Amino acid sequence: MELGCGIGVEARFLAESGFTVHTVDGDASVERPMAALSAQLPIHHTSVDLAQLRELPPADLLPYGLEILELTEEERDGRSFSGPKHWHTFRVIARRP
Repeated sequence: MELGCGIGVEARFLAESGFTVHTVDGDASVERPMAALSAQLPIHHTSVDLAQLRELPPADLLPYGLEILELTEEERDGRSFSGPKHWHTFRVIARRP
């Protein structure tokens, strides 16, 4: 699962590595690139404002059906698989209901 996926650089890497990836981003401009990736790879994209996210979709690397208790964001410049990137890192505290 990738929250705040942008155009899906990391999602592509995970999908090409054999994972089914669920991506979420609130930026409408990523819908078209994510639709193109989803047509080629096991990627399932949802467009939603992350602050409004109350439930996580099923994913290979994270148990589903969890209740989100806290969602915080950290911004920083760093690297990605394809080079420099401005990161939005989300920390999720969740529990099984």
